[in-house]
Amino acid sequence: MADGVWTGREGASHRYTTARAVMGDRLGLGSAGYSAPTTPSTSSLAYLRNQVTAADTGDFEGRAIVLHALAAVGQGDFALANHL
Repeated sequence: MADGVWTGREGASHRYTTARAVMGDRLGLGSAGYSAPTTPSTSSLAYLRNQVTAADTGDFEGRAIVLHALAAVGQGDFALANHL
């Protein structure tokens, strides 16, 4: 995770893992009393924005998960969400 992108079991960059890590850092850790980063890393956000636009148009679940993570940290995109 040195570059801000989380990996899946296979060791490759994984959009679901990255999305959930970004969301968890922002929503879960802070509300549980742990110190959490105030903003996710720039590379995590760039990776997620790239993944949501690169996803197949029929991959509604994948796009929704990534968009949810982006929205949770104030980086949502209404136009993309409106196309789900």
